[in-house]
Amino acid sequence: MKICGVELEDRDAELYRTGQGKRFLDRSENSTAASRFLRGLCLAAVGRWKEASDSFRECENDFPFACRVQLAAIHVAQHHRLEESLAELESIAAQPNLDPSLLGSLWHIRGLAEGKLRRTAQAAAALLESQRYYREAGDAWGRSQVSDTLGTVEAARGRLEFAVHCYALALVDKSLLGDRLGLAITLGNLGRVHMRAGRFQDAVECFERDLMLCRELGDIRGECRMHNDIGRTWLAEGDWAQAKESLEQGLQQAIQNQFRDIAFYCHKDLAQLHIAQRKFEDALVELNRAKVYLEDQSATYLQLLWKATHGEWMAARGDSKAVGVLQDCVDAFHRLELPDWEIPTRIALAKAMLDQKQPHSAERCLLAAIRLARRNGYMRYFPILNQAMTQLDLTSGVDVELNKKFASSDIRTSEQASNSEDGMGDYLIREKLGSGGFGSVYRAYDSHRGMEIAIKVIPLGKAYNVELREKLRKSTQTELEAASRVRHPGVVRVYAIGRNDEEDLYICQELISGPSLRQFMDPAFTSSQDNPLSLEQQLGIVQGIAYALETLHSVHVYHRDLKPENILLREGRDPVLIDFGIAQLKPKSWFDDTAFSGSFEYMSPEQALGQTINAQADIYSLGSILYEWLAGRRPLRLQGNSWDGLAKDLQIQAVKPITIYRPDLPPRLATLIHQMLDKKSRRRPKSALSVAEQLDSFR
Repeated sequence: MKICGVELEDRDAELYRTGQGKRFLDRSENSTAASRFLRGLCLAAVGRWKEASDSFRECENDFPFACRVQLAAIHVAQHHRLEESLAELESIAAQPNLDPSLLGSLWHIRGLAEGKLRRTAQAAAALLESQRYYREAGDAWGRSQVSDTLGTVEAARGRLEFAVHCYALALVDKSLLGDRLGLAITLGNLGRVHMRAGRFQDAVECFERDLMLCRELGDIRGECRMHNDIGRTWLAEGDWAQAKESLEQGLQQAIQNQFRDIAFYCHKDLAQLHIAQRKFEDALVELNRAKVYLEDQSATYLQLLWKATHGEWMAARGDSKAVGVLQDCVDAFHRLELPDWEIPTRIALAKAMLDQKQPHSAERCLLAAIRLARRNGYMRYFPILNQAMTQLDLTSGVDVELNKKFASSDIRTSEQASNSEDGMGDYLIREKLGSGGFGSVYRAYDSHRGMEIAIKVIPLGKAYNVELREKLRKSTQTELEAASRVRHPGVVRVYAIGRNDEEDLYICQELISGPSLRQFMDPAFTSSQDNPLSLEQQLGIVQGIAYALETLHSVHVYHRDLKPENILLREGRDPVLIDFGIAQLKPKSWFDDTAFSGSFEYMSPEQALGQTINAQADIYSLGSILYEWLAGRRPLRLQGNSWDGLAKDLQIQAVKPITIYRPDLPPRLATLIHQMLDKKSRRRPKSALSVAEQLDSFR
């Protein structure tokens, strides 16, 4: 049986592949060149790098290319001379007539090296090439190892569902092959995906099973690394006592066995633990100890990790220089494409900026961290990010999405996704909630954010030319972004805006449980209630709408299409504005759509004429709603059969006094309603806040 291009006894190869090659660690068992090569593989598998290198050099004359590949693998495993190792592997690959199993190993190691250099696209390409050669060699064991590494690369690209898929394949193949050492490696990788997603208990379960296998197999390095991973997981969850215990166990083993890289990580993580506990002297001691292990570490990002942790220590002590140090680290992590380190460093930088009275810089820093965490699947940072955003009184803004997939064929954006290989989607459509002049609304499960949302799909693709469509999309995005920066219970939260291949627009937003105001205004609904709303309760709801409008107006966002259908009552009580800022997407040629022509009943005269609008346009719409609700009829009965005809009706028709229909209303309330419906915007109330305050006096 061939392993890495070297012919070995079948029984010996099987023992190695199933993690039972302990006896080959003894020199007395290695009388031939093949057995010495096998001893090198076994030593490398348990992290005894120097002895492994010696074994490969002893048989290099017999297997020159195979030994050179394995020596390069040792450098890659230790983060040493990665570019040199890649050059060495490339020169070997150029040799003629190499065995497919050797080429499979070579390309696998190239993929590992590219991955450590954060060149994920090149890493994936190399690993796929490795699988091709292993398939040619009929080497199922080699393919299972590559599946494992592919999972790590996919995780580095933020594609956690693909990473889990690769790890699942690796676990099945390794189980069938009896590869217990390989199972331990995959369990560790799966645990890191769980940790990345914030599933800490699941991560610890994987790490503990990995630890058990490592002990059975005598894999001291694997055991040491598991203590470090378990300690880091407890640290992330905030269990400082268990974190300290696991990290100290890992550190002790790392020092005893001269695993300098793991010793560095343990010291660094202990420093972060002490920083969290505000034990600054203890943290500095651990940082100085960690620095000792950097002397022979060539990986740039390890130097940066130490610098970032030191910057975090400086920031926790209130040192003004921490901002510069952490900013340098953030920039470097960004260049190296290391989001797992860039995100927590951004969090520390934002806190340092806030301490130095730089709130706007802190805001930009956190928003960038949130976008990075969402894009790369680092859900475990969201509780910390949300806490930091709350302290800064910020919101996360609107994501701009491309190429998202839907797991239902109910809407056009999902057609391609429903035919995808994995059948998975970013959004799982549950049901259609309704449709109107602007498109359709769906209840969906957002697999990225882990919650149910509402998705509004607006068919723009065939309504505009490319230039105008893009202009309108950017305008809508700007308004939604501005609105999302304010937080008010009466304004629906917008999470993302995107477009599909057909250039249709979709908006992902908070799912509001409750009826629309239109349903409340329906006489049939009112008559069905045992206790109909009193005038005071009606005014309270309208007052809530006015406060929500004031919030939008404060960031220069105007609703443009305020009507009872666009006001939902959360749990049947509190009004929530939806669909703000998108009325500009409706072309005049769609006027005959009944859902949209109905909007004319609530539209201000200046908006119908295409004039520049301001807050007074929404105040007019709110006045129309209030009039209709109290009077039982709309203030105007428009007769036009075209856009221009409807706009003319708005200009010339007079509003009948509401007291004709409701003589019981207080005169001052009737006056306020007619002021809101004045044809001249300058004569309406000066703000939505003014309306809310006047309504309060009637309650």
